[in-house]
Amino acid sequence: MRFDPDRWLDEGQAAALPEGAWVPFGAGKHKCDGDHFALTELTTAVATIARQWRLELSDRQVVRPVARATVRPSTLLMTANPRSGAGRTAA
Repeated sequence: MRFDPDRWLDEGQAAALPEGAWVPFGAGKHKCDGDHFALTELTTAVATIARQWRLELSDRQVVRPVARATVRPSTLLMTANPRSGAGRTAA
C-alpha cells in the first residue's frame, strides 16, 4: 500500500503483484477525469500513423493460433512498410 513506480521494472516483482494491481486510469473516486480524452487521443494517433504505414508479416512467418477466450496468434513478427502514396496531401 505504498507508491513504488519501480515495481513494474523487475519481472519477478511484477509477477508477484496481485491480479488487477495495474489500473491505468485509477478507479472509484480517484478515477482520472481525462481517461476518455486520453483514449480518444490514442485512437487518433494510431489512425494517423496507420494511414502512412502498413504492417505486413515478416518473411517466413507462420501464424499459429492460440486457443483462449479469443483466438489470437502466439507470436507475430511484423514489419512496417510505408504505404504507397503516403505523405501526399490533397491539392
